[in-house]
Amino acid sequence: MTLIDTRLVQTAVMGGPDSDRPVILPEEPHNLDEFRRQFGTNDFWCGTLLGGCGENLRSKRYETKVCHFAHNRDHSGRRTCGRTSGSVDSADHLFVKSHVTRWLADQGHAVRGELRSFGHCPGDAVEFSLRATRQHLRFELHPEDYRSWREAADSLSAKEQHIEWVFGRDGAPLQDTLARQGYALRARCVTEGNERRVLIGTMTAKEPLVWDSLDDCLMTSSGLLTPALDELRAKGIVREGGSRNAPLPGILSLRGAELVFAVDTEAAPTAQSPFAATGRHLVPGFVKPAGSRIVRAHLSLPEGVPAPVEQYVYRLSGAVRLLVTEPGEGAGSSWAVRADGLVKLNSLEAERTGLWRPSVAVDAPLPKASRAPATRKPSAGEIRRRSEIAAELRTALTEVAARGKTITWSRLAERVGRALIHLPDTRRQALLVEVDKPLSPDRPLLCVLVVTHLGHPLPYLSDILRSLGADVPASETAMKRWRQAEIKKAHGAYGRRTTPISVTPVKPAVKEQPTSSPPPQGDLLTARNKLSEMREKLKQAAATRDRTKGSRAQRLAQAIRQGEAHVQLHQDACGQKNSLRKWLMQGDRVLDELDRLIGRPIGPPASGSGQLADRGPASRSASVPQTTAVERRETGVREQQPAERQRPASVGGNVVARNASSPQSRSGTKESQAPERLSEETVQKLADVAREVLADVARSGGGLLTWGDLRLRMGGALPHLHPDDQGELLVALDWQTPADEPLLSILITSTDASLHWLYRHVRHNLGRDRVPDAELEAHWTTEVLRLRQVWRHRR
Repeated sequence: MTLIDTRLVQTAVMGGPDSDRPVILPEEPHNLDEFRRQFGTNDFWCGTLLGGCGENLRSKRYETKVCHFAHNRDHSGRRTCGRTSGSVDSADHLFVKSHVTRWLADQGHAVRGELRSFGHCPGDAVEFSLRATRQHLRFELHPEDYRSWREAADSLSAKEQHIEWVFGRDGAPLQDTLARQGYALRARCVTEGNERRVLIGTMTAKEPLVWDSLDDCLMTSSGLLTPALDELRAKGIVREGGSRNAPLPGILSLRGAELVFAVDTEAAPTAQSPFAATGRHLVPGFVKPAGSRIVRAHLSLPEGVPAPVEQYVYRLSGAVRLLVTEPGEGAGSSWAVRADGLVKLNSLEAERTGLWRPSVAVDAPLPKASRAPATRKPSAGEIRRRSEIAAELRTALTEVAARGKTITWSRLAERVGRALIHLPDTRRQALLVEVDKPLSPDRPLLCVLVVTHLGHPLPYLSDILRSLGADVPASETAMKRWRQAEIKKAHGAYGRRTTPISVTPVKPAVKEQPTSSPPPQGDLLTARNKLSEMREKLKQAAATRDRTKGSRAQRLAQAIRQGEAHVQLHQDACGQKNSLRKWLMQGDRVLDELDRLIGRPIGPPASGSGQLADRGPASRSASVPQTTAVERRETGVREQQPAERQRPASVGGNVVARNASSPQSRSGTKESQAPERLSEETVQKLADVAREVLADVARSGGGLLTWGDLRLRMGGALPHLHPDDQGELLVALDWQTPADEPLLSILITSTDASLHWLYRHVRHNLGRDRVPDAELEAHWTTEVLRLRQVWRHRR
């Protein structure tokens, strides 16, 4: 598919798609001529570190309009570039990285900048760690929300002796730094020829902002020193101690319409606060008055007003008063804010406050005390059924504890044998509360044994503890320590007990000898197929390396060396079961790295093999990606016998036979043969696990995933799929998604980070309206943001 430029691109990188060497194209034609004589015409790329597609760019010369870079339209098979900005400042993070690295090297600091992304671009921040002097220099070019920035600042302060923050824009983090240090540093870039020169600005609350060249600044033991800052220190205007100082007092306005509030989940309990009063509850959080910085405070609300939650930002309503008391030892804050109610801010208003981006929010006042909705009491039958299910879960978790293990909810549901896999988090939470009732100091909690698919604690574990009446650790670190101790206690308590005797006699357990047991024949067959695939992939990688250069060629050479070393280990690994399975898992990672670096397969793709009929105009001309050798990986999901794979399945409106020995697969060569089709049951099980992964990504506001990323997050449980099975898996994981919510499968992207071509197919099979081609990019961006908002408040 021919790529269509939708914007003028003024920046690119030189040396390859993954290069960090930025360059700016002159806008005037006579300057462009000189630029071409200096840099040539071909070595320009829409760099991945610019958020680009990694394809080649060429310079376009105009007499009547601005000269700019353009994608090569002669290169077929490419999708629309997803780069969001091509202006002269779109590569500033790379210029900052390059110039600051050189500037530090000139002063004897051999460091290299690291890029950090907060969701805006690949270089939202550039940071430098000076190990010799235990200093950390961070250029935050696009600001984080206040809570995320505060957590990062506290974490860095615990590890480094001095943290120097340089901000690209004004915002809540800059104002906080200004209140702690008496000054703050800014950064911006100005164009000089084909470069962007870095300037450092020094600002105070009263003095005008002064800009100095980076070359005129020094990195001292007390931080980055600008000429303007040197003068301010001589005048005694700035505070010694840097960002470790307590912030200066903030100015608090008492007009409720000008006060916004967000919950502080890391604050200590408020039970001993002098502001606690009958009929009201205290909520620790962050308060931001209009025109002032963010300050920590307690908010006093009537009991009838639902407690605010961390996913929203609120405006105070009703009568707002300031509560003040004498400071006392252990009493916490000496002031608090008293309000009658709260109003949730919508997403745009909440983001403007600088606190953080909330989940889906509406401009609707919370109900007053007299209008609190009544909670429906469960019926006797519902209570009885919940008790029965809880008893079964308790028995299963006791067995898990006896074996010294943890378990995911999906595995727990399978073990109990009930349809619990699709329960919402609120009902899962209620069942786990029932499992551990009544709370007893002599009996360890079993709910801590239930983990996410990544082994993390349940996101609603704190709510379970509150429902049980247990103390909730005050911080995430304390929660982690408490949970590990509780898991160990449960393993110790139930491990000493006799496992309940089953009705069916069981043979005495034989202690497994993992170091000496031979691998099963299935693993050996899988390893042989993996070895063949690895060798074919290494041949493709060697051919691709000859056509690449720069950092990509270096990374490809390194991946080839890893692959060759992995092939050499095959014979030794075949002697033991655990060694072979470890070899297989490492092979998955090596193959994924080779796939990512090689890109499109060499040679023409096999025609007609597994193509979906209904892809829509935007993807109909794209070739179906093929994998090389038939692969059987250890998935943890038991697959059906070949006879069970020979069922027809509707894919994109066509019936495709699930037979690995079909004429299509027999006619393909070894290099272009697609993976065998999976049974419907296997696809459904994989979809259940994949849905948990994507839900966790959406809940945490994470980034987009390729199939390779998804495979790594599933711990190797996802094999390379036939294209038709990819479509069925995505349809299956979104089958229960409500019609008014974005599809979780929208987080799956192609290898070039563009919208996956199966997205239209999934929408069609789920009965969703077709999105016009012209609106597809905007639709994708909006749906991804809406998905994160919908899932962020789900625990």
